[in-house]
Amino acid sequence: MNDFISQYGLCILLCAIGLFFVIMTYGAYFSGRSGVPFIGGLLIVIGFLTTPVRWPALFGLIDPGYWEIPYFIIVGSIRNKRFAKVYSERDLAEKTTDDLKRVRIHIPETNEELIRPYITRHIYELRIPELFFSVCIDKAGKRFILVDKCIRGAEIEISEFDEGRITLTALKADKADMTVEIEITDSVNN
Repeated sequence: MNDFISQYGLCILLCAIGLFFVIMTYGAYFSGRSGVPFIGGLLIVIGFLTTPVRWPALFGLIDPGYWEIPYFIIVGSIRNKRFAKVYSERDLAEKTTDDLKRVRIHIPETNEELIRPYITRHIYELRIPELFFSVCIDKAGKRFILVDKCIRGAEIEISEFDEGRITLTALKADKADMTVEIEITDSVNN
């Protein structure tokens, strides 16, 4: 019995914790949240690598985080190319950062507010509702916002953003429409 515990005790502990995280990740995934991808699978892999029999470490691949990597690489590459095409077509200025400003994102339906650094030609991402946007400035100094509402076949929408405030409505999220308010604010006010 002591031999079994000395050889497999750490494995059982790590695999139990890892399985808990995997189950929580799947539960979160089906409820529309992100969960804790990779952690559960990594703990299972480490657990089995501490034993004399190491091939069961492949069970760590049950974690959905590993299967999402190719998806995010491919989709991210496509999204970046779509935005890059608009950047070049509209002759938008290069990426800049302004430490005195912030991007404030407010979702009234969930009363959620996010504050992000102000970076032009940077693709900001929201998961719920699914939305990608980029604040850009053309060579004449006029500000635009590029919005991808993640609707299949739809083009990236381009709107004037000189006022530094826009409200996007009718964004799909779990059978309900949501609103997103995007505003450029001073970092001193945050």
